[in-house]
Amino acid sequence: MKRGGKTFHALGMSMLLVLVGIIFFIPILHAEVGIYDEGLILTGADLVLQGNIPYSDFYAVYAPGQYYLAGGLLGVFGKSVIVLRFYEILLRSLMALSCFWLCRRVAPAPIAFLCYTAVLVWLESVGCSAYPIFPFLLFAFLCLLVLAPSAEHGSRKGHACGGLLAGMACLFRHDMGSLLIAALLVLLAALALRTYWLDRPATRPAIQRATVFLLAALLPPVLAFGALVLAGSGPDAWNQLVRVPFLLFAEYRGLPYPSALALLNIRHESLKALAQHYWYIAPFFLFPLVVAGSAVVGLIPFLSKQNLRRLDYPVIFLTGAGMACLPQAFGRSDFWHLIPVGIVSIVLSYLLVATLWLSRFRKSAAALL
Repeated sequence: MKRGGKTFHALGMSMLLVLVGIIFFIPILHAEVGIYDEGLILTGADLVLQGNIPYSDFYAVYAPGQYYLAGGLLGVFGKSVIVLRFYEILLRSLMALSCFWLCRRVAPAPIAFLCYTAVLVWLESVGCSAYPIFPFLLFAFLCLLVLAPSAEHGSRKGHACGGLLAGMACLFRHDMGSLLIAALLVLLAALALRTYWLDRPATRPAIQRATVFLLAALLPPVLAFGALVLAGSGPDAWNQLVRVPFLLFAEYRGLPYPSALALLNIRHESLKALAQHYWYIAPFFLFPLVVAGSAVVGLIPFLSKQNLRRLDYPVIFLTGAGMACLPQAFGRSDFWHLIPVGIVSIVLSYLLVATLWLSRFRKSAAALL
């Protein structure tokens, strides 16, 4: 009965937070239609709805997931920008909810609610709708939400579910999804080595769980891209998704990364201009620093002979997700491409505060909050 009460409470809390998110993101309905990413997705979704195949019938710069999902929504609810805007609002609300539960599972409620609020604010600041990075991040966070407790308790089903969710993320951003799977697989392999170091008989099950994760993660992209190959889009998909971005888009992506000296530049006309300057510059250094700091904090218990705490697992896996997102920011250094590592770093920062909160440095954690 007690467990059922907790489940009911969690469900009620989730519904409430999703509703808050929907209300918070309502202004998205009235935003102008984006020419580039949103326009490309809308056009691709309409072409898919007409029976065209991505890559062979029209040029596409993203993995097929967003085109087919958007096309399906337009087919069911009608061809209208508003349909995708409602989808966008629900998607961002679910992202904020997943971040809340990632934090709440191991941190006190005040920290989790502050994390949720921060994610809402940052997601609201991104004006580009239909951007495939959002469904990628949602599936990535859902993967971590499943994988962290699964790694803690040694569940094969949890690893399989986490792998499927990571594979689903690949269907929206094949590049970052591949990096996410690789990063999580490396961490699972490292956990298996740690098991060999501490409890040798448990090594084989740990390796088996990592293998289950990999096989499950490969399933969605193999099926999706395999279908494209059978449809005759294989060479075009390779050219548009891999070859052209890797060889020809290097200069296009290579916007200059902000210099550290820019942080010292205070020669501005007004306090408002100075605030805008730091609003843009500071996150390029703050977010990677959070990922690096989290790697150090996670490495300390990882290398010790003590059992990992419940809080350590999400910190370790979120750090891997942050590292998978870093090339997006470094590869094209504008604010929109900073968002993936930014959202991950926001959740990480609150988990690091929770680490202090649950130690003898509780007053320092309260000050940071």
